[in-house]
Amino acid sequence: MARKHWFTAGVVIALGSVIPATLAGAGVSDPTVPDGGGRAHAGAVSGGQPRISTAMQPSVTIGVTTYSVTGIDVSSHDHTNYPIDWASVAASGVDFAYVKATEGTPPDPYINPYFASDVQSAKANGLYVGAYAFGRPDLGDPVGQADVLVDESGWTPDRKTLIPMLDLEGPYGSLTQKFDSCWNMTGTISSWIRSFVTRIQARISRPPLIYTSASWWNTCTKSDASFGNYPLNIAAWTTMPPTLPAGWSNFAFWQYAPGDPSVEGNYDKDVFNGDLNTLATYAGGSTFTSAGPRRVLDTRNGTGTGTAAAVAARSSIKLQVAGVNGVPASGVTAVVLNVTVTAPSASGYLTVYPDGQARPIVSNLNFTSGLTIPNLVAVPVINGKVVFYNGSPGTVHVLADLAGYHF
Repeated sequence: MARKHWFTAGVVIALGSVIPATLAGAGVSDPTVPDGGGRAHAGAVSGGQPRISTAMQPSVTIGVTTYSVTGIDVSSHDHTNYPIDWASVAASGVDFAYVKATEGTPPDPYINPYFASDVQSAKANGLYVGAYAFGRPDLGDPVGQADVLVDESGWTPDRKTLIPMLDLEGPYGSLTQKFDSCWNMTGTISSWIRSFVTRIQARISRPPLIYTSASWWNTCTKSDASFGNYPLNIAAWTTMPPTLPAGWSNFAFWQYAPGDPSVEGNYDKDVFNGDLNTLATYAGGSTFTSAGPRRVLDTRNGTGTGTAAAVAARSSIKLQVAGVNGVPASGVTAVVLNVTVTAPSASGYLTVYPDGQARPIVSNLNFTSGLTIPNLVAVPVINGKVVFYNGSPGTVHVLADLAGYHF
């Protein structure tokens, strides 16, 4: 396959906002992939200010929620002025990275010239690493674009390679002179997206990650709610919990702040909505089976418990997960749940852990009185059950949606 290795970084458009960049070297102009290509930069929030931070951190508190698993995403634009020092990235406490790999269609797609070395160095420094493609619906051939991503991504069951990601946002640079923010495909773009993600899943037997903003998705797909079974990387540069696109009730990743290639070490900043055990379920070595979303617990109406009652103070409830709701009765090692606490009468925490085991000292969700808080949890399955412990002095309702399970 012929490859374009571009070394130019130019003007990037993120939902209509222009971000100037500096040329990094000589390159060949191509009308299909101008100025070094697009990058994941869709997080501008209407009416709000981006959360700008130059420091990478081992944990990030946004609003009242602390995210202990943090990451970055990078492209060739992040090599414009400085090399990426992956040892320093890892030393700062970052756990994962997504690296742009591809853009465009075969037989001559754009390939990020830094992709292979970035992935190798990031993994060598202990990070989970995933590849992403900047989606180009205007070029057609979603299956071909998906194949390019899989072929170039180095997808492998090595337990450190994260599922591939499709970057969905508006055009950039000179492309904005030809296309509106929806690539002139408002209301019809869903079929292109579906063909792309279906092809990825057929190739790797895992659903890919979708990166987008609520405003782009709801406008361009006309609020298509049929993609909620795909994990979401929500782009929203805000200090408040992000608004989600139609079809999703939770997010897996959140790009909460943009980077600045003119500042050394300042990359797009992300958090993962869960712990490291849950992040590992998004890696290549995990035998994950999607089985949702499906509501399996709701203490407000008795789903999963048989009795409509809040979880009492400093008390626990058990949920049968094996052999019900599409989960096999045996052989399941863990389940992935979107867990939500709502209507807590006091501040506290929720811990989810396997039946028959001592309760861990860490929590999965921290909450304050009256607040609704979700989180993605991967929990081992023992005796076919998992336990939910309310560590507050008041009552709380608990909901859980099954995302899938592991063998």
